[in-house]
Amino acid sequence: MFVASALSWLLVRERFDRAAARVAPQASLASGLKRLTAIRELPALFSVTFLIQFALLSPMALIPIYVQHLHGTTENLAFWAGFVGSVTGFSNMISAPLLGKLSDRKGATRVLVYSLLGAGLLFIPQAFVANVGQLLVCRFLLGCFVGGLIPTVNALIRRHTPDDKVSMAFGFNSSAVALGNMAGPVIGGALSGYIGIEGLFLVSAAALLGTSVWARSALVNRSSAAASGP
Repeated sequence: MFVASALSWLLVRERFDRAAARVAPQASLASGLKRLTAIRELPALFSVTFLIQFALLSPMALIPIYVQHLHGTTENLAFWAGFVGSVTGFSNMISAPLLGKLSDRKGATRVLVYSLLGAGLLFIPQAFVANVGQLLVCRFLLGCFVGGLIPTVNALIRRHTPDDKVSMAFGFNSSAVALGNMAGPVIGGALSGYIGIEGLFLVSAAALLGTSVWARSALVNRSSAAASGP
């Protein structure tokens, strides 16, 4: 944290007019939220953020147990559990810049919808894998689509947010991230006693596939309607 703070202080430059900010009209948090939610795309994007985090984190706490079940022995168990947990982040790191470039060419909404669809579909085979190797492949491919989720949501939030409310919009979106991070493991852990981790993978798949439909309805259709309007 200290290194991150030092790098931000030394290397990040911001054009901020203190005098203009001091005399600008001050809005309360409630009025700011009301203004942001009046922009129809933003509540949809906040909801998409929550659902993404919920779906991705619901089975995460139980992944080591699932790896142990698939591995069948405690030998090198910590290595394989860590490998399975990290491989999604590795492929995410590779795919995120590529999908970001693609979203600049094809549109962030389209990349978001297809990334949600791909991520949802790749949760399904994780419920039926027979060994750790198959799980690794599924998790790696999952990360390739995860790289197109939060970056495109952030790009769309910036696109639809007024300049004087950007920080507040991202603050509310961070709250949606935190809520999804909290609800996913809690609800996933509660459900796992009834449906097992295999069932949690299917729940995550359903959540992401449903979110892709919701994102298409809330974002793509509205954009098309706005473009064809008078």
